[in-house]
Amino acid sequence: MIHINQLLNQTVSGTQHLDLSGKISKLLKQLGITPNLKGYLYLRQAIEIGVRDPSVFDGITKRLYPHIAEQNHTTSTSVERTIRHAIDTVWSKGNKELFWSITQTCTLERPTNSQFIIQLAEYFTEY
Repeated sequence: MIHINQLLNQTVSGTQHLDLSGKISKLLKQLGITPNLKGYLYLRQAIEIGVRDPSVFDGITKRLYPHIAEQNHTTSTSVERTIRHAIDTVWSKGNKELFWSITQTCTLERPTNSQFIIQLAEYFTEY
C-alpha cells in the first residue's frame, strides 16, 4: 500500500497531472460544483488521489481526509463537511442527470461522500 505522501511525490509528467486535473475540474463544473466552493478543491484532490491509488478508499476518513486537511491547513472534519456541502449543491440545483449518466445509477438519494468520490474516481480511471 502506497502512503499518500509518496503517491503525491511520484513523478508524473506535468501534462498528465494537468490533463487529469483539468478533466476533473471540467466535470465538477458541469455537475454544478463551482470553484468558489471549498468542496470543489477538496473533491478534485480526493478524486485525483483516488485515481492514482484506489487503496486510499479503504480509509477515506482515516487517510484521505486527514491528508487533504493537512495540505490545505484545515481539519478533517472541515474537509468532510465542505465535500458534503458541494455534493448537496449538485443534488439541490446541479446536474444530477450527468452524475447518473456517469455512474449508470438513478438514485434519488444523495450519495455519500465516499460513494461520490469513488464513483467519479472510477470514471476517470476508465476514461
